[in-house]
Amino acid sequence: MACLLALVGIAAVLYLLPTRHAQSAQIPPAASVAPAPTPVEAVSVPATGGEPASMAPADALQAQRTADRVNVASAIGWWVPQISAKRVGTVAGGVVYDEAAVWSDFQASRSRFPNAVLLRSDDYGSFSIAGYWVTIVPVPYSDAASANAWCDSQGFGADDCFAKRIAYSPGASPDTVHR
Repeated sequence: MACLLALVGIAAVLYLLPTRHAQSAQIPPAASVAPAPTPVEAVSVPATGGEPASMAPADALQAQRTADRVNVASAIGWWVPQISAKRVGTVAGGVVYDEAAVWSDFQASRSRFPNAVLLRSDDYGSFSIAGYWVTIVPVPYSDAASANAWCDSQGFGADDCFAKRIAYSPGASPDTVHR
């Protein structure tokens, strides 16, 4: 009986020893690990669940485009205020736009108009030129005059905001009405 108890005791020690060793080698919880430095060009966009995720500006633009698709879809067939259209290489206000500047332009629009959304002109037939990142405020109007009145009421210059009809294919009438 003493031998049996000794064997059970040795087995228990051998069984518990690797567990203690494994516990001492565990990686500390994520909360105690310092975050990696964010690259200079990285930006934050809301990720799933509202958590910011760091990414390059080109990736941030694509992520925002994807996130805003449902809101753009709700504007299909309606006139909305278009408040920005930029592509890489656009020169406006002394700025030569790259992805970071386009992203910054969108963020500035979003801070002024929290419901502003981003789309790509390539995705909608109502845009005649591809390659633009377009910011709209998806407030639907049945006519261009009403969308342009919104631009006036917000204090935009005539070249900085105008009525745009969002559609998957070009319309029989103009899809853009300037003020």
